[in-house]
Amino acid sequence: MSLESFNFSPVLNTSDADIIADFFVPALGASIHYDRGVGFFSAGWLRVAAEGMAAFAYNTGRARWVTSPILSEEDWQTLRCSGLGCPNH
Repeated sequence: MSLESFNFSPVLNTSDADIIADFFVPALGASIHYDRGVGFFSAGWLRVAAEGMAAFAYNTGRARWVTSPILSEEDWQTLRCSGLGCPNH
């Protein structure tokens, strides 16, 4: 399924829409590239978007993220050790 096959709303109001279920899960599941710039990043977002990120990874997707250099120690260690087999991660 391609992104063109979805009829995404041009505006998602997070007070009455579930942006993860209504946008990120289907969009990531149909994507192989994901570029994102955010001023604040938390690995908690990855937990709530896990279904979409898993489908993205299954599709051998490639992501590029630009984020604030201010990360929690836990998030820094998670990102640093991703795929490297660091102890306790």
